[in-house]
Amino acid sequence: PQPVDLLLVLDRSGSMAYDIASDNVTCGARGAPATCTARWSTITTSLTQVFAASPAGVQWGLKFFTSPSGQTCTVNQGADVAVGPNTAARIQTAIAGTSPANQTPTTAAINAAVAYFNTVKDGLPHYILLATDGEPNCDPGTSGNVTTTSVANTATAIATAAAAGIKTYVIGIGPSPGSLTQFAQNGGTTDYYPATSPDQLTAALSSIVAAVAS
Repeated sequence: PQPVDLLLVLDRSGSMAYDIASDNVTCGARGAPATCTARWSTITTSLTQVFAASPAGVQWGLKFFTSPSGQTCTVNQGADVAVGPNTAARIQTAIAGTSPANQTPTTAAINAAVAYFNTVKDGLPHYILLATDGEPNCDPGTSGNVTTTSVANTATAIATAAAAGIKTYVIGIGPSPGSLTQFAQNGGTTDYYPATSPDQLTAALSSIVAAVAS
């Protein structure tokens, strides 16, 4: 397997507390079914399995959107966990240390990921793994609403990253993929990976690791 840098750009919007198989069902809330499996906790479980099997040459990093210390649409510069060797424990600790909240500023997240990669001078190929459960919003002038402008801006940001040599793989967590096929294609990959169950999420993560390391 070739050594690569793989930055997980992880959606932590409020809907990531929803059941992975259905929309508008918040796990742990009154009336939620006992079978409810939250998207956020599923990420942790799946990553544990994937990290254990991930080739040593795949250097993982983590970028949240929104940033845990920010406001409803804030995406800070830099990475929450820098790409590098042996980052699995730090990534899991970072995910466990925050929870779903706020909006979905995907355009800003992609732009911040590219800016971060521009500071990483290790000579390795750079990849973005966008894991999200919905359409982008929070673009300037959109007031936190999902609009065609938000979608177009995210698609453009991903295409710009691909033109700079940074492919984007996309995982759609939950049953509402929205524009994720377009995002994956703009990112230089064939299609997004659907994940409406824990097993499907683990399989998606594993497939992407295999693709970037081959």
